Amino acid sequence: MAIIRCSSCGFFYDEEKYGACPKCSGAYRAGRAEESVLVIGGAVKAGADAFIQTGETGFLAGWLVCVRGPQRGRDFRIFPGFNRIGRQTYSDICLEDALVARENHCSVVYEPKRGKFFLVPGMGTVTFKNGKRIDGAEPLEEGDVIGLGESLLAFVPFDWKEYTWET
Repeated sequence: MAIIRCSSCGFFYDEEKYGACPKCSGAYRAGRAEESVLVIGGAVKAGADAFIQTGETGFLAGWLVCVRGPQRGRDFRIFPGFNRIGRQTYSDICLEDALVARENHCSVVYEPKRGKFFLVPGMGTVTFKNGKRIDGAEPLEEGDVIGLGESLLAFVPFDWKEYTWET
């Protein structure tokens, strides 16, 4: 095991496991299995359009900007697919907030085929969108604020109509 610090973002990671910084490069996402954003506890919500991760990686989809909490002023990149938020170092978005669950407090999901973002709460965690508690997958729009633990994260999509990664 070789724990090193990323020269770009300052994140500590295991170089043997990831090869590149998992926080700012997104390179480790390619090996993830397909999964549905609407599968909760093994059941798919009836009539829902399920998001399936397509394996597209590396393309920036947006950002979360911490506006309150221990990492105030810091931004976190969002990529296509699931972007799991938690305290563990292997989380896609690692928050240093003692009130955030270690694993998968919630996820921000980007579905590239439709250009849509979703906020999905984790199991047994409390997550807020614009001050209201969410119980299932919720669409995310520019300027929405995600509340978890002591942190507030503002959502900023990469939405420059001239450029889409799919074309």
